[in-house]
Amino acid sequence: MADFRLAYKKIEAAEGDYVNDPDDKGGETYKGISRKANPDWNGWISIDQIKKAHPTTFKNILKRTPELEKKVQDLYKDKYWDCFELDDIPNQLVAEQIFDTAVNCGQVAAIKFIQRVLDLRETGVWSLDLLYKLVAVSYTHLRAHETCADL
Repeated sequence: MADFRLAYKKIEAAEGDYVNDPDDKGGETYKGISRKANPDWNGWISIDQIKKAHPTTFKNILKRTPELEKKVQDLYKDKYWDCFELDDIPNQLVAEQIFDTAVNCGQVAAIKFIQRVLDLRETGVWSLDLLYKLVAVSYTHLRAHETCADL
């Protein structure tokens, strides 16, 4: 069965650390978590406290804060992994493809991606029936539709 920890390591490497780029539509982000898209994420409380206490060195402190790392992993697992029951997918690569698509394009886009690949009507709604059909699909089938632009 698929392993969240393996998938998360790849996402973590791609998403980076703290950024607050005014030219980025996401605005302030930490490890790919945008404050605009996730304003109620409890990690922002920790980040704001650390920024206030250490205004010039907070970025390095954030990297060394285990409670914050746990909050990051919890958000990714809940919002982009568990919602699709990816632990039940027997193919790690299939689970990672869905996880990555959900992280970068959103849950509804990931569901529509799955439905399109499986030649199902695109509703953007997750169901156990969809999970069962997904379990049977091969990675090579998903691989043909790799990007958000395909959606």
